Amino acid sequence: MKFFFPGWKLSWPAWVPDWLRLFPWVSFCSILVGIAGFIANIILRAKAVGHPVAEWPYPLEPQMLVSGISMISVASLTFGFKNGGIIGFWVRARRGMSLSEVHYVRESTTSMAEAMKAVKRGKALWVAWMSIIFCVVACGNAWFWSHSMYQGDVTIRNNGTLDVHITPDIMSFHIYILSFHVYIMSFHVAKHLSQSTSCRASWSWMRKEANIFCSEYFPLFSQSRFSYEFFPNLFFLPLEPRPFHVVQHDVRLEILTKMVRDLYNTKFGTIHRQWHWRFSDDVIDMGSSYRSHIAAGYAIKPEIQKQGVLPCRMSFLSPMTDIIETYQELALRISVLAAVDTGKTQPVQYWSEKAQRQWLDERAQFCFLMALVTSASAIFIVILTHWGFWELPRGFTMSPIELLNSVAHRPNSPQNILGVLAKAKDDASAWKLKKFAYEWDEINEKLFIYRKGRDEKWGFEVQMEEHELEEQL
Repeated sequence: MKFFFPGWKLSWPAWVPDWLRLFPWVSFCSILVGIAGFIANIILRAKAVGHPVAEWPYPLEPQMLVSGISMISVASLTFGFKNGGIIGFWVRARRGMSLSEVHYVRESTTSMAEAMKAVKRGKALWVAWMSIIFCVVACGNAWFWSHSMYQGDVTIRNNGTLDVHITPDIMSFHIYILSFHVYIMSFHVAKHLSQSTSCRASWSWMRKEANIFCSEYFPLFSQSRFSYEFFPNLFFLPLEPRPFHVVQHDVRLEILTKMVRDLYNTKFGTIHRQWHWRFSDDVIDMGSSYRSHIAAGYAIKPEIQKQGVLPCRMSFLSPMTDIIETYQELALRISVLAAVDTGKTQPVQYWSEKAQRQWLDERAQFCFLMALVTSASAIFIVILTHWGFWELPRGFTMSPIELLNSVAHRPNSPQNILGVLAKAKDDASAWKLKKFAYEWDEINEKLFIYRKGRDEKWGFEVQMEEHELEEQL
């Protein structure tokens, strides 16, 4: 264990066998944490399905527990290994340099810092990119997907109000991402048109298409009774509600206003044309009540069998399909006009239909399965990238990673590399070490570790120059 924690004075008792003393406990514990988190998520889902919200025994809601467990599991798997699994190893050295002055650098599969260094140095290794993408995306996916896990358990009161202590399906993070995407789409199209064509023509096209869009699809969306009073989170709704009148000086803002407003209205009108229910959402606005246009307009009203408070099941339908198709047509029209005017191929700024339906139509089961896939993939990737470490027979005195750590993390130690390698007792560990020592730096310096001569002295080569390791520093 001292190889994982340099300077740690813990020593094993003499009666402890070598296989137990040399087992990588710190690394192995991260695998156990990941597996435990995966099992805990399955148990939580089994307990949450069909369970009344009011009787949930834990202080945190199920989706918060799953997201937290997923993040802890992924983080422990990602950073559990000391500098990750070493996939690159190079050294700067010159003739006559003492061992304490030799500079070692490692590149690892699961260490974010080392992976980013590899990319910065021009090493676009697939493992480095995989590390960055995996570390950034996996935790976010686990959080977002699990937020849509626990759905449908509500309480109907006899006065016609509805209390929801969880995020309704239609009010999950899908809408936030869509609204953010609409902003990017509108801004990108307008910016691209203004740069590629004359400003006057660009604004003319935008006004024309926006007016056609508004006139053709006006019956689908309600223009009235929309207020920020019921959506207090201004980060996701940055625009003031106002009538949609396209003006020349601010076309992008007007189109965005129209799109964002339509996201929060139904094609049947606002809540006042349906059932007047109030929703309480602990996740979005910390327990304050607000009026949900979408959920109320598309909720299936259950039959109340008797007076009082009854647990029941409600399902919410998504109005997003029609809205997305409308945005697609608008973006397509603008792109076609730009292509005709410029004579160049223009991209259409919207998601593919398949991706949209995956995000919008699939419900809680799919979201929960994605959270589990995230955790399972974390376990699989970490084990796979460290497979060479695990397959090393425990009869050897040191594993390659332990050997590298003992050198790289203690360069100023009185113990030199010759003494460390001497502990290997055979060439197996040295051969394994060569597999890791293959990376080049910017000036093509390469490290070879070898054992030669009758006295079998250890040494290394840098740019075909031999450096024989001395007995003492």
